[in-house]
Amino acid sequence: MKFHVTLKGKPTSISVDDVLVDYLGAWVVRNFPKYHSQAKFQYNEAKDFIKVLCDDPALPNKNVSQFIQAKIIRRISEPHLAPIIETRGPRYVPPKRERYAIEPDPQKADELMAQLMAGMKNSRLK
Repeated sequence: MKFHVTLKGKPTSISVDDVLVDYLGAWVVRNFPKYHSQAKFQYNEAKDFIKVLCDDPALPNKNVSQFIQAKIIRRISEPHLAPIIETRGPRYVPPKRERYAIEPDPQKADELMAQLMAGMKNSRLK
């Protein structure tokens, strides 16, 4: 979903996933149950929240949409989860796998192809 905002005096648009906007609306309903059936109110509250985030002095110059989405996730997530993430230490980054060149054995490749072709003779998928 696109939102038209002003960043540092310039009009622009940012993208926020529709499901994330829905969850932000659900967060509004959790805090204001009387607005449960008012989707337009929920949308307007989400839009206002995004506009407030766009005034944040910590707003980066690049990847603004990702920054806004991360802030929304922090807002709608359970409060007891944030301290766990902040105190767990650095994020796990799996090691990069080494890439190996595989040199096929021509004789084994011919044998494998012969086995596959023999299996295809008995198959209806020719």
